[in-house]
Amino acid sequence: MGVLFDRIVETYKYFNYDLQDPRAAELFYVNTPWFWLSLDICYIFFVRYCGPKFMKDRQPYKLEGIMRIYNIFQVVANAYVFYQIVGLVTNERFNWRCMPLINDGTEYSAKIYTAAKIFFWLKVSDLLDTIFFILRKKFTQASFLHVYHHAMMVFAMWIGLKYAPGGNPTFLVLLNSFIHVLMYSYYFLSSLDPKYKKSIWWKKHLTQLQIIQFILIAVHTSQILFSNSCGYPFWIAFALVTQTTFVSMMFLDFYIKSYIKKKAK
Repeated sequence: MGVLFDRIVETYKYFNYDLQDPRAAELFYVNTPWFWLSLDICYIFFVRYCGPKFMKDRQPYKLEGIMRIYNIFQVVANAYVFYQIVGLVTNERFNWRCMPLINDGTEYSAKIYTAAKIFFWLKVSDLLDTIFFILRKKFTQASFLHVYHHAMMVFAMWIGLKYAPGGNPTFLVLLNSFIHVLMYSYYFLSSLDPKYKKSIWWKKHLTQLQIIQFILIAVHTSQILFSNSCGYPFWIAFALVTQTTFVSMMFLDFYIKSYIKKKAK
């Protein structure tokens, strides 16, 4: 029994400390997975059980003001990340086919690392979307796709920040930050007036862009699976391709049910 316990401890140390990027040791919030796993569990428990139960006999909270501030923050923050990433991917050091991890102490590697840290916290802040849905009694909007995607992104970005901050998924950050600028701009504009919400024609196209985004990320990352010439961690690339393919299929199913089948009726 003692040998088994020692083996478990050694395995945990290997995956949690030995494999991590050296810079991750400097970030207290990246040291172990337990906080973020707990946060995801609490998030899912709240939006699936505690939140709806708490709101059952209550009137929806009016959160228009705080949501507008939140949406503006998301637009500005994601636009900043997108701007930074554009500067990085247009640099001659960026390899579009397979970008390696860079930790050479240069300003370029520092900018990639900073963008990765900001992007991680933006994925954490995205969880507030669902909290607002629950407090406003918009329970149907907290769908399985919505909850799964948000919870998965937090833990996935924790993995990226801990083991491979930057590198090939910089392309993911570029696309995702751009999509979120458009998405939160839509949320902000639609919150100004219920009548105005109906006149915004690009909600449908946002879903299309999200599907295209996941497909592009999966295709771009799959290059590593067949020829990993840059040495980017294979297991992270495999997990990323698997997840983006799965999520793109769920978004496609949502799109078909929401816009094609509904229109046919």
